[in-house]
Amino acid sequence: IARIAYGDRPSDKLPHYFIAHGRADAVLPVEHGRAARDYLVGRGAEVSYVEDDTGHKVGSSGMKALARWLSAECLAL
Repeated sequence: IARIAYGDRPSDKLPHYFIAHGRADAVLPVEHGRAARDYLVGRGAEVSYVEDDTGHKVGSSGMKALARWLSAECLAL
């Protein structure tokens, strides 16, 4: 995982993140998505993470979760 410059100082407030990953992704293994989630959570970020039984795309449950997440994030503005 590439080091994320934003939020490297504890005083920085990280944005909220949404990550969706396919368990059958042959391009970018699902372990990368899990590692990104764990890294961000370890830095104190709020992360919504969804896995689908798909390949290198966002599946239906990921799209539904994204719609809910976007709705909540927009309402929070």
